[in-house]
Amino acid sequence: MKKQITREMELLERRVIEIPADCWDAFKTLVNAPPKEIPAVKELARYAPSWNVFRKGA
Repeated sequence: MKKQITREMELLERRVIEIPADCWDAFKTLVNAPPKEIPAVKELARYAPSWNVFRKGA
């Protein structure tokens, strides 16, 4: 379990990614595409994060 957590943290900390040359045009197309509305994300945005909810009297 500890090794898995270590590997996950390593992936989360990556700041440099490599994009193969043959995928570069597809990547640029996605980056430059207009934003898409995702209904599920829009619904989630209506709620405060669970770690940011303060209870009265706590």
